[in-house]
Amino acid sequence: CLGELSAPFNGEGQQMCMGIVIGMWGYGFLINPALGGYLSDPVKQYPNSLFVELLHPIFSRYPFLLPNVLGCLLCLVAFFLVGRYVEETLPEEKLQPFSLWNLIKSKCSCCFPRQQPAFIRRVSSWGLFKHLHPTEAEMSDEIISADERKDVLPKWVSPSPSTSSLVYMSRSPSPQKPKQDDEQLMETTSIGEDEEPATIRSLWNRKLTRRHLVVYWMYSFLVICVDETFPLYCISKESGLAVQEKNIGNVLSGTGLFYVSLQYFLLTGLVDRFGLYSAMRIGAFMSIPLCCLMPVTLITIKGAPEGQVNWPTLAYISVVYAVIRAFSTVTFSTLTMSTNKTVPPHHRATMNGFSMLGGSLAKAAGPTFAGFLFSTSVSTIVPPYGSVVAYSVISMLGVGLFIRTLLLTPK
Repeated sequence: CLGELSAPFNGEGQQMCMGIVIGMWGYGFLINPALGGYLSDPVKQYPNSLFVELLHPIFSRYPFLLPNVLGCLLCLVAFFLVGRYVEETLPEEKLQPFSLWNLIKSKCSCCFPRQQPAFIRRVSSWGLFKHLHPTEAEMSDEIISADERKDVLPKWVSPSPSTSSLVYMSRSPSPQKPKQDDEQLMETTSIGEDEEPATIRSLWNRKLTRRHLVVYWMYSFLVICVDETFPLYCISKESGLAVQEKNIGNVLSGTGLFYVSLQYFLLTGLVDRFGLYSAMRIGAFMSIPLCCLMPVTLITIKGAPEGQVNWPTLAYISVVYAVIRAFSTVTFSTLTMSTNKTVPPHHRATMNGFSMLGGSLAKAAGPTFAGFLFSTSVSTIVPPYGSVVAYSVISMLGVGLFIRTLLLTPK
């Protein structure tokens, strides 16, 4: 979706579009943690509320029901808003009826190969017409000009206006050999490959696209690990801050305030000054690796009331976490823009869908890894150093991803 929204723009316009769209995450990051904190565990936070008393059995069994219900309602609102106001970018003649069977056939090209025309196909804008079954027919020497096409070609053949010549295919075998060898023919047909519909296999076979997608998926995994480790660190009584759920929401809201102030100007400024790939590497280095600074709050929170966060700790977490999130926005934005440039424009929708699919799987694995890492570190290492080890491991993985971005090139 981000790639489609920014695709009509070029250069600075694309950067501004990505900055504004991803900036909406900042406003969500500012408001949603506070809402989630205040709606979590209502039996504990609002024991005297009439609404809580009516639904006491449900809230006692499912203390985090209200935040999830609110998130579900917001997703439904977003669904209807997208259907009402976001225009379809695919040409109308290429639209297909939406069904599970059509979706499976379109994505599993290896099991359901696309049918090609029986006689000829267009190869390139200036190239020739290539027969699909060269063992049954060979090229003839008869070449016609563009002015003669409409009178000679069958009605079902629609030649390209920019095609300079056509080669006829004869169904009768001819002893004459083609004038082009196989290598030259492959070079000619490769020009028209970009006109074919994109599939997961064709996108994965693109080496440059594959490298960008792998980095995107790895980064999605690490960002979720950081986000899932933070609340565990906050509520941990042995190796963390031991604060209440409501206070976690307040901390994240403070982070969102700094994040909104940073992210837009940071993205456009870095890309304008250093370029797309340099900005990506700066973002990768200044985001995940910095999470190793989070355990410093174990020192700043000393002397704070039990379950509360003092101002030095709140300010420190807000600044560090906002920097991590702001630079992660830079990395995601530049990765999206650079990955879009590795495929033709009409392949971007499929490529973005493929990237979101892998990113979703990576984000699904992130909470499991983060929970296992933090719980194992806390239970096996002397407190409070378990959280230090957990954040250090994630930070080192971030350094490894930064090294991976150094290997990405435009070509």
